[in-house]
Amino acid sequence: MPHRGRVCHGRASPGLIRCPGGLRTRPARGGTECDRDTRLLAALDHLVQRSPVRDRVDPQRLGVMGHSMGGGAISAAQRRPSLKAAVPFAPASFSPDLSNVQVPTMVMGARDDGTVTPSLRDTLYATLPAGTEGAFVELSSGGHAFPTRGNSNVTRRVIPMFDGGAASR
Repeated sequence: MPHRGRVCHGRASPGLIRCPGGLRTRPARGGTECDRDTRLLAALDHLVQRSPVRDRVDPQRLGVMGHSMGGGAISAAQRRPSLKAAVPFAPASFSPDLSNVQVPTMVMGARDDGTVTPSLRDTLYATLPAGTEGAFVELSSGGHAFPTRGNSNVTRRVIPMFDGGAASR
């Protein structure tokens, strides 16, 4: 798919490393919950501890992104408050409460997403503590799969989040 190279380059050029990892969207056999947060955090641990690029990775500048139910980004941020940023795309949560998130968080979705509707995202974002840096981005279109299509609107907003901060509330 030709657009994937552009998206990866766009994210990698400012010093971001993309670690797609075959993250499961359904529980593992015999499991009862999705394990995307565990896999995201394991990927970060591997990146800084055992990967061939570990000497070029700043362990103080790690963050997570995930798609659909936030792809585990919300749970990863709750479990590891030392993360620099979390960007859940089209987030929903079994427990719609971000009150214990301390990581700067950008909630992003598309207005025409019929799976994770704007009202679900609004409700979730409203629970982010006032003391936690946050940003809410609603794209005018793109549906539920908006971050999977090499969307420059996504890249343009996400990079600054990982480079030092979100827009103010």
